[in-house]
Amino acid sequence: MQTEEFEKIWTLYRTLFPASAAKLKSENIRMVWRVALAPFAMDDVVEASMNWARRNKFFPDIADITGGLAMETKSAAGEDAAAPEGMRLTADMLPYIRKFYGELAEARRRQMHAAGLETWFEAEARGVSWLDWIGRCRAVYGEDILPVAPDPVEVPDHA
Repeated sequence: MQTEEFEKIWTLYRTLFPASAAKLKSENIRMVWRVALAPFAMDDVVEASMNWARRNKFFPDIADITGGLAMETKSAAGEDAAAPEGMRLTADMLPYIRKFYGELAEARRRQMHAAGLETWFEAEARGVSWLDWIGRCRAVYGEDILPVAPDPVEVPDHA
C-alpha cells in the first residue's frame, strides 16, 4: 500500500470512528497502522474496514482488519504494486525490516534519552522492573508508552 492509499484509509477511519478522534490523532498509532497495512491491497483493507464498521461502533485493532486478508502478490511485471517504496514482499524483505526497525529503535533511543528516560534494555540491565520503567515512561508520555513523537496536548482556551 502506497502512502497516498494509507492516507485515504486513515481518512476513512476518521469518518467511520469519530469517537476515536484522540486515538486517530496519535502519530504513534498512525505509524504502527501504516506499517501493519503496508503489505495489503487498499481495496481489501477498505472492504475489511467497512465490514468491521457495519458490525462495530468501536475503532478496530489491526488484527480485526488484517486477520482475513492475504498479502499482495507480485504483478505480471514482477513488481509488488502495493509495497511501499523500497519494500518488496519477497525473501529480501528481512533486511528492509531490520533496517527500518533499527532506524526506528535508534530514533526511539535518542528521543527517550532526550526526555531523560532510558530504554527498556538499559533499564532491565540495571535491574529496573518493567512496571517501574513503564511508570516512568507514562509519567513523561502518558498512556502512549513509546511514541514516535509526543502527541500534541490540546489546551482548552479559557479566555
